[in-house]
Amino acid sequence: MIDIGSGCSARLATPFAVLGIRTAGESLTGIEYLPQGAATLAPVNRLAERVCRQIERYLDDPGFRFDLPLD
Repeated sequence: MIDIGSGCSARLATPFAVLGIRTAGESLTGIEYLPQGAATLAPVNRLAERVCRQIERYLDDPGFRFDLPLD
C-alpha cells in the first residue's frame, strides 16, 4: 500500500484538495494535490509553515504574490 503524501513537510486542507508541501533545506521542492480525505499534517519546519501561510493568503486574495525560495 502506498502512503499518499508521505515525505511531505506539511499537508494543508483547502476547499478543493489537500496540498502536500515538500521542502528540502531552505527551498520549496514541490506541491502535490492529494485527495480530499487525505490526512492533514502540521508544518514540520519554518519553511513549510511559511508556504502554508502564503497559500492561505492566496486563497483569500488571488492577487497575493508568493515570495518563496524554489528549487
